[in-house]
Amino acid sequence: MSNAYNYLSKIVRALSSRRIRQWWVIVTLIVGLALIGAVVIQIVTSGQTVLADLGKVSGLEPAGSSTQVKSNRLYIVSEIPRSDGFVGIVGGRVTVLDLETRREIYSINTGVDVHTSLSLDGTRLYIAAVEIDANCSQGEDHLFAVDAQNGNEIWRISIKDRVKYSTGGLSTLALSPEGRWLYLYSYPWCNLHYNSDGQVPYWLQIVDTTTGQVLPETIPLPGCGGATFTFTPTVGDLYVTCFESNDVRFINLQTRQVEQQLSVPNAPDVLGFPGGIAGSVLSSDGHQSYIVTDNFKVVVVDIAQRTITSQVDLAPQIGGDQPTVSYGLVALSDDGTKLIIGENLQEIPGTDTATELYIFDTNSWQKTGRLRVEKPLGQETLILGPNQRSVYGISSSFSDKPLPFADTILNVSLTDEQAKAPLVRKGEVITHIFIGW
Repeated sequence: MSNAYNYLSKIVRALSSRRIRQWWVIVTLIVGLALIGAVVIQIVTSGQTVLADLGKVSGLEPAGSSTQVKSNRLYIVSEIPRSDGFVGIVGGRVTVLDLETRREIYSINTGVDVHTSLSLDGTRLYIAAVEIDANCSQGEDHLFAVDAQNGNEIWRISIKDRVKYSTGGLSTLALSPEGRWLYLYSYPWCNLHYNSDGQVPYWLQIVDTTTGQVLPETIPLPGCGGATFTFTPTVGDLYVTCFESNDVRFINLQTRQVEQQLSVPNAPDVLGFPGGIAGSVLSSDGHQSYIVTDNFKVVVVDIAQRTITSQVDLAPQIGGDQPTVSYGLVALSDDGTKLIIGENLQEIPGTDTATELYIFDTNSWQKTGRLRVEKPLGQETLILGPNQRSVYGISSSFSDKPLPFADTILNVSLTDEQAKAPLVRKGEVITHIFIGW
């Protein structure tokens, strides 16, 4: 359905990794590469944020007392567009709301290219943003820590070489479970060069969160573009999923070295493209990882053994000529028994019109639920809410804007698919949301 968009997204991710902030340049490049004007319409589909109640969906009931978490805040990461009608981003903002009442607790104005990471105990929020949107010789990239309860700043430092995704989605910050170390996803965007084997030299910078000091030591991740980072509670590794190179890597945090790298098997689809990684989720007990490719294949990884234990093809249960997982529309229930996968539909050729959410039992791999959301969800935006009763995604209701203006949060029931009262964030482009406390 959204096959051309997913292939093009790999190019967009590479472009967004660089310091390219003139949106018209990005759009022009995309149009030229896509060779079809209709794809541009899809690129504008990352606007309105959807909150959907999962409580009564067939096959996904609340998991019980183990999911009674204290998460009661909604964190909204936004960029601020120009107000004069011209294309451009002039700033950023992080806003914290009470999840139940939607009352604003505090907000922090930032620079552009905003990324965040919240400590597990909810005490600290780390924010990275570029203070001035300019070229490589101007503007300073800052990393700062704030008290997550009230937004008061604790420390601030200047940083360099941080990976930036202009379209939002993936965060480039990873905080260790105990909160001592912050890992900063990096590459030489201001002086791009390649290793001798032709790979981009990505790496992780290490920040001591007690002092804000950047350590001289780094962790090399060559060729690992479009990465996501997860800490494994049972093993203590940093588990890295590399979307662009289709592999996963295990970093020993004691030695700060990559100790294992697994290539993700993928089979070509009907157009001859391999099934690249569309999403990766880790079970809450840290025992297994589920990697979903864009052609609906699931690769199961045993975290302790660092091996692939099984592969499952879910496409026959979806139907259609070529079902395609939308990037990042993958979520896992807390008990690890239900995997949720999203597919953006193109009922109008070249335009995403809606999203189908499919629910699979991870024991039998049978489809146990299906629900249609009448708004197409954007990339990397499927997040389960507290107590397994909500799922978040970013979508767009705007067709007359030059940028993906994401200024509205909707609450959509998955039982009757009816939208509840919207929460409008005027003058903002929402790039990322998450739940914390």
